Formats: sequence, C-alpha cells, structure tokens
Amino acid sequence: MTVALRLLSEVSYDGAAIPGGRSADLLAALAASPGGVSDARLLAEVWSGSSPSPKALQVQVSRVRAQCGAGIVERYDGGYRLGLADDEVDLWLARSRAEEARAALAVDPRQALELARETDDLLGGLQMPVGDGPLADVRRRAGRLQVPVARTIALALARSGRDREAMPVLEQAHVHDADDVEVLEALLRSEAVAAGAPVALTRYDAYRRDLADRLGVDPDPALQRVHRELLAADDPVRSGVRFDAD
Repeated sequence: MTVALRLLSEVSYDGAAIPGGRSADLLAALAASPGGVSDARLLAEVWSGSSPSPKALQVQVSRVRAQCGAGIVERYDGGYRLGLADDEVDLWLARSRAEEARAALAVDPRQALELARETDDLLGGLQMPVGDGPLADVRRRAGRLQVPVARTIALALARSGRDREAMPVLEQAHVHDADDVEVLEALLRSEAVAAGAPVALTRYDAYRRDLADRLGVDPDPALQRVHRELLAADDPVRSGVRFDAD
C-alpha cells in the first residue's frame, strides 16, 4: 500500500503527524468528498458554530500545504479538493478494498480474503470518534465498514475450505445478524466439517425454534437444504431416533 494521508488511526502525512484540529478537519472534509468541496461548505464544516471570513479558509489551506506539501490541496472552481491518488488516502483505500473484497467473494474467495484483510488492517487502529466535526464523521463512516468486512473475511475463509479458522468469525457475524442466511449456511457447513454434523444440527434446530418464536416462519429454503444434507451425512438413524432427510 502507498497510503500517504492517514485519518483513521492518526492524522499524519507520509508518517509525520499533522498538528492542529482545524488542519485535521479540513483534510477530513476533503477526504469525505473526493470530488471537491466548496469554500462555503468548508467554512461551515471546519468552523462549525462560528462565522469566519473566507480569508480564514485561505490561511488554513496554506498551513496544511506548508505541513504536507503544496500539492496535497488543490484549488478548483469555487472550492478545494485533495490532490492525492485513490490509494494514497486511508479512507479511500479502505472503502475501495472493502467493495473489491465483497465483489470477489463470488469468484475468488482467496482474493476476497486478501483484500478484506488488507481493509481490516487499515481499520485496525481506527480511533473511535469523540464529538462532532469532519474528522469524527470520517471515522464514524470508516467504523461502519468493520462489520461488513468481518463478514467478508468469514465467508471467504469458509469458501476457501479453512473451516476451523472460519468458525469463530462466522459465529461473530451470526451474532451480529442472526437472520443472515448466507452466514448461517456457511457456519453450518463449516461447523459440520470442523466439529461434526451433530453440532451443526443442534445449531440449526435452535435457530429454527428461535425463528418460529420470533417471526412464526420456517428457515430459508437454502438453510433447509443444508439441514437435509447434514441429516444425510450424520446417518438417518442416530441414538435410536430416525431422522427424515426429506
């Protein structure tokens, strides 16, 4: 990775810390809108609650350029934008890698796993936001990537045949969303391989009862198919009780 501007785990450029809350908020506001931000909007977001003159924005931009280099903030018609490539800002890179990983799940689980773990690394040191302002908002947005990225990692591990590794991550994803059919299907299959069909059957039965209690419906047809496969794999006769695999 060639990340130059970091806003998620710290506020730095090329490894050097960027001091000043206004500098951080200016860079975060620009990172949140890669196409550029108008002067009026920057003044409203970076100086929230006050009414600075346009000169204050020019001074702040000059300060950031002095800290990071003249090319980091570019002027465009009526506003400013970051003069950085897509892979040079941690927020942008995390977003793109998360989407690439999700898309790769269906065709190349190993690539999906690599991309999702790269995203997870970018988010690993995420500083939880305190208060308001552009930097806090950017970190909140990044935080919302964590659950779907963990889901992608879980499914990619399962689809790569790494069932023992997948199980705890799938379990966490299942706890987050008990009715995520794709996750539960993968969890049942991985659990059957790693812990045995009876364990997976017990989980399915607990889910079936919970779903009936909560919503009054049967499990998704995909889960019912997995259930039949697990019954057949476990042998139709167990402990003196016959299980119908139909």
